[in-house]
Parts: sequence; structure tokens; C-alpha cells
Amino acid sequence: MYARKNGVKVIITDHHLPEEILPEADAIVNPNLPNSNFPSKSLAGVGVSFYLMLALRSKLNQIGWFKKRSIEVPNLANFLDLVALGTISDLVPLDKNNRILVHHGLRRIRFGMCCIGIKMLITISRIDIKTVVSNDLSFTVSPKLNAAGRLDDMSISVALLITDDESSAKTIAVKLNNLNESRKKIEENMQREAYEIFDELNLNKTILPKVLVMYYPTWHQGIIGILASRIKEYFNRPTIIFARSQHGILKGSGRSIDGLHIKNIIEQMDQLYPGLILKFGGHRMAAGLTIEEDKFQIFQNKFVRLTEKILNHATLKNVILSDGELKGKDFSIETAELIRYAGPWGPGFPEPIFDGKFLILRKKILKKKHLKVKLKLLEEQREFNGIVFNYESKCPFDCNGLVRAAYKIDVNYRYCYGDKVQLLIQYLWPIED
Repeated sequence: MYARKNGVKVIITDHHLPEEILPEADAIVNPNLPNSNFPSKSLAGVGVSFYLMLALRSKLNQIGWFKKRSIEVPNLANFLDLVALGTISDLVPLDKNNRILVHHGLRRIRFGMCCIGIKMLITISRIDIKTVVSNDLSFTVSPKLNAAGRLDDMSISVALLITDDESSAKTIAVKLNNLNESRKKIEENMQREAYEIFDELNLNKTILPKVLVMYYPTWHQGIIGILASRIKEYFNRPTIIFARSQHGILKGSGRSIDGLHIKNIIEQMDQLYPGLILKFGGHRMAAGLTIEEDKFQIFQNKFVRLTEKILNHATLKNVILSDGELKGKDFSIETAELIRYAGPWGPGFPEPIFDGKFLILRKKILKKKHLKVKLKLLEEQREFNGIVFNYESKCPFDCNGLVRAAYKIDVNYRYCYGDKVQLLIQYLWPIED
């Protein structure tokens, strides 16, 4: 390593599952190392850095480093807004430890005790900072930060999070918002091309391989992770999407489903076919890798063959677990807010999902991909607004008449006539009259 050869001490922080051969460094801080006794194995990278800072502060305080220099001992709780944002954005499981970190980070954000960059992203997203929850960070704030790394330079987002200047923060936030809008257009085109490929191959939800591995020469390498997620959600199949990274090299991004550890499968591939994969890394549900372009077909065939031996049809069924039906009196602002702020919700700690029978009164397609509906709760004769995001994968029929809906209950704080209960619909099924 260049740094060590030149006398620079190197400390590596990481949270990924380590390889057998570790990089040369003076120290490696990773809760997933075999010899680590740190109890929380699901920390995001930002969480590992936060605990390293805590340990360093404790040691410096113990030896009197701050006192000797007349420096106030830093309050590291001031960084919990960034810890919360990084933990949510990295989609790590929200175990007890991560939930504590995110909970306190969100509380600081709601009270405005966060960096000016986060404030600007929330403002530009038209979200009331006093109502921010984990979903707002995951689906609204995080994509804007990630857009810089996908389409431009991640240092733009770093600059936003470290600046103290309000004017600079606003300028950068606007730039990130524009980049994210561009990202959405690229993603829509890539999604359309992917579905056209399925149509050409006469593949649909009933006739489909157990795993999907795709490559298209014009796809943008910064968007392949999002595309893999979209296709995985639509078909409920483990998916790897490749794009050209540099001449002769393909970069791949994989997303998995419950029941398949995608990083372990790629590791098995590397052991079975040395040299086929140039490098790889990841987690149970997501992984990245690079291969040579002329070996794509070989990789595709062997990966599909290996994975199909492991997956069974039961694993491929998209099961939605419901917490039951809500009664009419439970469809209230009080119930919705009670659940909303009982989080943080996320991977490993999912938000409650309910189900019930409704009559669809009206519907409207928004931005060509979301479905807005007016629903009447049967028996109670009450009407509600509902939204189905990316509805094509969650509404496999022409939504009319009587339906059973799986939904989350939330509050629409942007409703023009005051706060209103809104159903975030996860899936719709037809009901025979």
C-alpha cells in the first residue's frame, strides 16, 4: 500500500462482510471481523465511524489531552443527524442499536439541531422539518445526496453536509435536486428498455427464470443499483444489472430477496470459477461486482444455474404479512401519527401493514407511474385518499370496483385543507362481487 510505504499510518473503517485476506493496515475497525466482540453487527459505515470517534474521545479524555490544551470535550451527539441519515440511507437492518442511533438523530433533526445541508434538502423537498421520519430520509433526502455520486461527483454532497454557510448550502441543494431529476429520467428510460427486453423474450411474472442477470450497452453505471431494485420489486426475483464501466469492463449491482444471501452466492461463484469475477463485495441483500465484458454470457449462465439450485418456488412467492384489519374508529390522525412516530421503521423493523376491503371510487395516474385513488371503506361507509407508488408492480389488474388492499396508514401533511389520513397502498387484489 502506497500510504504505508511512505510512513503514513492507515486505519480502515468498514461494515461489510470481510474477505479471508484483509487489506494491509495498522488497524481495521469492523464489527463483522471474526475477532470482534462488538454486539451490533448491522452498523452502517457511518455508525462504525461514530463509535470510533466515541472511543477516540474517551481515550483522549482519559489521558487528559483536551484538558492540557484547554479544549472543551466535544459533544458527539451533535453528529447524530448525520449518523441517522447515513444509517437510513445505507438500508442496514434497524436492530436495537441502529434504532437508538436513528431515533435520537431524527429527534435532533425535527428540533432543527442538524447541519444546514440537511435542513436545505428537507426544505427543497417541501417537507415540514418538524414531521420528519425515516421514510422522508430514505425516499426523499437520500436520493438527492446519492444523485451526485451516480451522475457527477460525490464531493458535491460532502460539501453540502460540511458547509456552515446557508447561501452555499442552498446553491448545492438546488444542484443536487436537479441532478436527482436527471437521475429519474435516466432511470425511467433504463426501466423501459429492461421491460422491452422482457417483452421481446416473452417473459412475464408467470414465465420467468428464478434469477435475472441483465446487461445493456447504453445503461448508466450510476443507476444500475436502482434499476436492480425496481426489477427485483416488480418480479420478486434476485436481480443483477450490469453496465459498461470502462473499456472491456462491466460493473454489476445485485439486489436479492428473502431467502438468498447474494454476497455469499457471488463468493461461491468466485471460488468455483477463479478469474471470472474481478472483484466483489456486499451484504445479504445487496452486492456489487466487476467482470470482463466478454465473459458476461459465461457469468450469466453459471450464476443462474448455481442460484436456481438454491432457490425454490416457495421462496419466490411474494408474501405480504398483515397485522390485521383496522376498524373504522382506527382510521384517524391519532392512530396514523401514533404509528408514524413509533419508528424509526425500516429493514429489520418494518412498519405495520394492515388489510381490508374497499370500493374504488376514483383513480388517477400521477407522473405515469403512481396511482392515486379515492377509496370507500366497506361497512363503515367512510372515504379515504390512497396512493400506490410504482403501481404496475402492486396492482396486477385494472383497479376498479371492490378490492382488498394491503396498506400502511399515514398522515398527508401537505393536504390543502389540513392534515388528512392517507393510505400508502402496498398491494391491491380484486374481489369478486
